[in-house]
Amino acid sequence: DCKGPGAKEALHWFTLAASQGDPQAQFNLGIFHWRGGGELNQSPITSLSYFEKAALSGCVRGQTMLARVLIETRSEVFDGRFDILGYSALPRAIYWTRKAAQSNNTEDGSAVDIRNITNELKAFEKGIDRQCAMCRMPPKGDMSLRKCVRCKTVAYCGRDCQTKHWRMGHKRDCLDCKKVDEEIARKSA
Repeated sequence: DCKGPGAKEALHWFTLAASQGDPQAQFNLGIFHWRGGGELNQSPITSLSYFEKAALSGCVRGQTMLARVLIETRSEVFDGRFDILGYSALPRAIYWTRKAAQSNNTEDGSAVDIRNITNELKAFEKGIDRQCAMCRMPPKGDMSLRKCVRCKTVAYCGRDCQTKHWRMGHKRDCLDCKKVDEEIARKSA
């Protein structure tokens, strides 16, 4: 509990453990900052930093919370929208959702979260191939849309649409999944 009688002391110990790279402590600090507690004010931006550290260290709950808070914070800023080109949280949120869904580690109590986000992810991924991210046209005939090779969260009908979408803001939104996977592997080794 972030606001109970032992919250201040818990915050102290989580801070020490997180500074030494403990992923569970990083996750817990993310929760403290997200909810506010232990004499901390709510700070979704700071919580993102801690959830990302936990996620990069393989903490499944950190991965699910990172995806959730990315969407929630972006949605708050843009009146309920989280997919505005150049400011979209979708590529990062989807990456972390996929990562958590692929995990076999449910020891940290994340099994329910994984089931929920897997269902959300399936619904979203069905929509990726339905229309071009730029021109919003569905694929014609036997043609299939081509996904962005870096983030795989948007698809295009052709190179022109892909180039235009990249320049209009996907360049800022796109997450190079391969590089993040390599960073996770380095931290896990």
